Amino acid sequence: MGAAVGGGEYAITAGEAFIWKSERHEVTLSLTSDGWMVRLMRVGPLMGPPTVEHQVRHKDARLATFDLMGRVGRASNEEEMVRVG
Repeated sequence: MGAAVGGGEYAITAGEAFIWKSERHEVTLSLTSDGWMVRLMRVGPLMGPPTVEHQVRHKDARLATFDLMGRVGRASNEEEMVRVG
């Protein structure tokens, strides 16, 4: 487990997080003492309180990155289908 991922302005260190937001979802990647945390939450004023749909800790930053990309893809595809429908 490394101390940071990314480089330059996109580096993530302990205590910081990368957050991707949409109207209905929030995906967070953060570095904790136990590893990399990926969390997908359903949010929105009409959806009640924020609900955690997925939360996993990864020891490997690469696996955490793949998980993050998959969660963002899932959340964005669902919104696109609702918009088109």
